[in-house]
Amino acid sequence: MSVDGELHAHRGGVGPAGFGPAGVDPAGFGPAGVDPAGFGPAGVDPAGFGPAGVDPAGVRPGGVGAVPALLGAVSTMARLACGSFALILVVYVLCAVGQANPSTWLVTLVANWSSGLDLGLTGLFRSENIDYQVIADYGIPALVWLLLGSFAGWALRRLGATH
Repeated sequence: MSVDGELHAHRGGVGPAGFGPAGVDPAGFGPAGVDPAGFGPAGVDPAGFGPAGVDPAGVRPGGVGAVPALLGAVSTMARLACGSFALILVVYVLCAVGQANPSTWLVTLVANWSSGLDLGLTGLFRSENIDYQVIADYGIPALVWLLLGSFAGWALRRLGATH
């Protein structure tokens, strides 16, 4: 073991030069891994605008550019929006089939929203049973919203993969 190593071991965590605790910048200005200028953590752009190694053109170090990242985010938002629309329609079907009190604010809100989300498909099929009619009138548009969201998400991600 070297003298520095013995000194380090003997002092219980003293830095390699013997001047301070282990893990501190050898110059003694702060913890190891901090920017030498003392302005922030190591690995941050010296101008302070983002992580070091980011290309000014927006290409990340892993090779993913700004356009694919943006399209991926838009893809996720489209899928979430379409899924939310489908969920509103399913909640309306459950309220109608379960005979929820239509005078409550929640049922009124869901009924108003669902009428705008039915994609004009209400009345596409006729049934003698009112429950089946509601399921067809609002269940089919819910499935269409899910399909649209999946397709939009796939298409946007695929478009982002080409950039």
